Amino acid sequence: MTATVRGTVVRRAAVLPVLLAAVAALTACGSPVDEGPKLELSGAATTLQLRPSFYGATLADGTGHTLYQFDADRGGSPTCADACANAWRPYIATGEPTSTDGNKNSLDDAQIGTVTRADGRQQVSYAGHPLYYFSGDAAPGDPDRVDDIRGAGLVQYGGTWNAVSGSGAAVKPNGAVVAPS
Repeated sequence: MTATVRGTVVRRAAVLPVLLAAVAALTACGSPVDEGPKLELSGAATTLQLRPSFYGATLADGTGHTLYQFDADRGGSPTCADACANAWRPYIATGEPTSTDGNKNSLDDAQIGTVTRADGRQQVSYAGHPLYYFSGDAAPGDPDRVDDIRGAGLVQYGGTWNAVSGSGAAVKPNGAVVAPS
């Protein structure tokens, strides 16, 4: 019985270097992955804009990252915390949120505000909805690709996530939602 256990340990130990080499090879090839915006954009102005996306005009921060609302947030109170906030990062205000949209008729400045999170930080809101980033989104860029708005229509953490229109309404996908790989 002891020989079998040792044999198993030896086999596992022999596989470990192979696995480590495979991980190193995968890490070394390819380009770096954009993990999306960080939880807080320190030093960045807290701004909102509308930008074209795969699903139409959607709300974004000043750098063009898509922002989402969570239908489980009721009464303007953010409910996404802990593991949820790692996947759906709150847009934390670093100052008074404003519109940077060139077309002043597309965003209603009176709808821009903040809500207080359980940890005391101020989260940017629009039309009463706390705003979040999706960690699975690619960098902003091509409005005709779904890569920069992967979170639209996903059902996670007890609710549905949608991009936001200039009126504050949910921008829902036109077809089936494919979870990011």
